[in-house]
Amino acid sequence: MARYFPVVPDAATMPTKAFQLVQRAVPELVEMRWMGAVYGDTGLGKTFSVETAINRITEVPVVWVQFPLGVKIKDVISDLLEAVTGVPHDDVLRRLGRALRAVLASTPRLIVVDEAQHLNTETIEYLRYLWDAPETSFGILFVGGNGCWEVLSREPMLRTRISRQVEFQRLTERQVLALAPKYHRIYAKSSREDILLINDRFGRGLFRKWGIFTNDAVGFCDELGRETVDTEIIQNVFALHGGVHQKR
Repeated sequence: MARYFPVVPDAATMPTKAFQLVQRAVPELVEMRWMGAVYGDTGLGKTFSVETAINRITEVPVVWVQFPLGVKIKDVISDLLEAVTGVPHDDVLRRLGRALRAVLASTPRLIVVDEAQHLNTETIEYLRYLWDAPETSFGILFVGGNGCWEVLSREPMLRTRISRQVEFQRLTERQVLALAPKYHRIYAKSSREDILLINDRFGRGLFRKWGIFTNDAVGFCDELGRETVDTEIIQNVFALHGGVHQKR
């Protein structure tokens, strides 16, 4: 999987409600072979949360797939077959479909469909058909950004089969004030005003933006021998990003 967050030295994992729900939902999808959806705006920690939950899964294989906009159903089947078997497949559509159903019947597994907001009706219907097939045995998790739930929920045959649904939202100011000191040592003694300044002009309640800021701030703290972010370090990071009125 591509990494969407910088690796921040000594940062802690923040157990937000959405994060905890994903840790609960993913094992249930594996055990019960259910369908689930994790969605929300970009930069909120969806992929990180799903990866954390999946890293604890040992009983079944997990396959990640992603389909481009306008993908043809033959490519969907071929890509799924390759993702599951590790071998490229090229054949007529009918035989590819039979091969995929046979593979999905052989071993229970979890299929994660990333960037699910790009799915079209044909792809959604085919995934539902595979999941419904009596011989197959797999759970499926849709993960997507802006508009993901709108795309999935407009297909009633799919919507009624989704048993776990977790929405990620931006952190509120109250959550930021509570979580920042736990997230990294450089905020442990920071003032309320400094934390809110970072959030208002850079973080915007997004974990990805907070990760970027923290990674840069740790560097400045180490260079200047500081244990806590202060006005100078905050302004240095802002300057590194063009002075800062970061857009929402």
